[in-house]
Amino acid sequence: ALVTHVATYTLAFVPAADSYVKSTNPTKNYGTAVDLLLRQGNAANNTAATTYLRFDVAGSAGRGWRSATWTSPPS
Repeated sequence: ALVTHVATYTLAFVPAADSYVKSTNPTKNYGTAVDLLLRQGNAANNTAATTYLRFDVAGSAGRGWRSATWTSPPS
């Protein structure tokens, strides 16, 4: 039987940039906003908002990513 042991690494990254987009104004850049929005919209107000985060993942090359987990710090 062939047994392969793979080293496990934990790397932590902070967002390098963030922004959000709203369905009511999809071309507006909210990159300087203080808050980030996440909203699905509903029958009473169908405005949706999606947040985007960009990470610089330096130091991760050649490590064979298997998974990534997002952990939000407490506010």
